[in-house]
Amino acid sequence: MTHLYTFAVRLYVLGINLAAFFKPKAKLWVDGRKDWPQKLAIQKQPGQKLVWFHCASLGEFEQARPVIEQLKKEEPTTLILLSFFSPSGFEVRKNYALADRIVYLPADTPKNVHTFLSIIQPDLLVLVKYEYWFNFLQGLQKRGIPILLIAGRFHPKQLFFRDWGGWAKEILRKFDGIHVQETDDLNLLQSIGISHGVLSGDPRYDRTAENAALSEAIPEIKHWIGNRKCWVAGSTWLEDEQLLFPWDSEHALIIAPHEIHEGHLRSIEQNAKASTLRYSKLKKEPGSFSSVLIIDNIGMLMRIYGMADAAWVGGAFRTGLHNILEPAAFGIPVYFGPKHEKFPEAAALIKAGGGFSVSEKTQLLQIIVATGSHPQQKAGKNAAAFIEAKRGASRKIVPEILNLLNHA
Repeated sequence: MTHLYTFAVRLYVLGINLAAFFKPKAKLWVDGRKDWPQKLAIQKQPGQKLVWFHCASLGEFEQARPVIEQLKKEEPTTLILLSFFSPSGFEVRKNYALADRIVYLPADTPKNVHTFLSIIQPDLLVLVKYEYWFNFLQGLQKRGIPILLIAGRFHPKQLFFRDWGGWAKEILRKFDGIHVQETDDLNLLQSIGISHGVLSGDPRYDRTAENAALSEAIPEIKHWIGNRKCWVAGSTWLEDEQLLFPWDSEHALIIAPHEIHEGHLRSIEQNAKASTLRYSKLKKEPGSFSSVLIIDNIGMLMRIYGMADAAWVGGAFRTGLHNILEPAAFGIPVYFGPKHEKFPEAAALIKAGGGFSVSEKTQLLQIIVATGSHPQQKAGKNAAAFIEAKRGASRKIVPEILNLLNHA
């Protein structure tokens, strides 16, 4: 089975290399892995420990980040190697200050595994959520290097739970620690005889709550909102915007689209059917006014949620709901589309009374009209309480990391 798996990995790499001629993201994947052994070296002092964190992409990094930060607080001399599979994670976080080295994970072949592990000589691998590269895992286990999974999520269709996935089950059973997000994850592990799983939750809640507490309003946007009630629509796609537009409410709308290329920005301006203003112009001309403010940059959304009375989070008319925890942490009601089955935090926030799934334009219009009413204020309090109740995963995970390092 291992040989068949390695063959599939090689086919995948071949496909990515061919796609690199046509797709920019595939080209980043290929170019980022060129000469990768030369990018790995980390100078370890005698007795110094190195923890390798691997994240598939940006979302998984946000789960690892509070754990890394807590670990560095408690053991500042610990070296951190951070690897990514996807350019979406690496390109955004390639300058993350708390990591001593940030790299693309090379293709999971036996030769690459031997070279990679021989160079970095990790004392511990921390995997985030769900990405399992079986040659790497076998290589680590053969060398006696501990493996810890954090923010784990499992579902019945994964290889571990198939009748023919016995070799994968054995690898998972040998993990030194498995921290999962939900009770359902524990139940699945127990169904294949794994009893050392720990329900610790999702570390993103720790990071989200801390960010909200430290967030400050953006002066020119605060002035633009004035005394109006304000909606923030974050990470929107065309389908989300079709529900929001035309914007004929007296409330202010700030829209931060997922894609900020010129064509999409112009589409928003045309479809809003209301006066619009781009943030880049507002920054140059503070005091400018409009019904709709378009955020034409990346990185401000979390702070903008802090100035809102209600939030719409995009992506759930496609297949990928974006971050609903950020607005919830500011104590405002959070609305999103209907396709959120793969995001357990959405169902949990709905159950807590702080989140709402909306699929029809008329329903959303009624909600917008009611912005600021008592029911919405209660929903905002529910959202904040939900975030607070979910905090604490990092405090459960870091002690196990330290314990594994002490016995490495």
